Amino acid sequence: MVAQLIPSLVINVDNDLLCRTPLSSEIKSAVFDLDGDGASGPDGFYGHFYQPFLDNVATDVVNSMQEFFSTGVMVRHVNSNLIVLVPKVPGAKAMGDYRPICLANFQFKIIIKIIADRLHLLLYTLFSLNNVDLSRSETYLTV
Repeated sequence: MVAQLIPSLVINVDNDLLCRTPLSSEIKSAVFDLDGDGASGPDGFYGHFYQPFLDNVATDVVNSMQEFFSTGVMVRHVNSNLIVLVPKVPGAKAMGDYRPICLANFQFKIIIKIIADRLHLLLYTLFSLNNVDLSRSETYLTV
């Protein structure tokens, strides 16, 4: 089988780290690590709502994040996103003149931040530095 030919780089301990239900402190840290000035998603909320008012909404946010990591089921509309085309040049007319960006709900950004932080801990075990051009990799390997 093909699966036998591909080495497994994520051991059970690493998999447990990636999949475990986050503590409220990890969730709150992710909220404050995210850019408060980032664009809001379809729900209209952005970091400057969650960050100063986290004490008021913490229970709901923590429960929502923990439910996702425990069950794998996302609260309805959390993964709703808007794709917007931003012109790269004045007077843009062709598709190549636009940069597509995705405006995601802030709770979805929290999930992604938690996963990215966890993956960052395993980065060097998942990628071989023998195959990386270190002169170019700094932009990709630093967080």
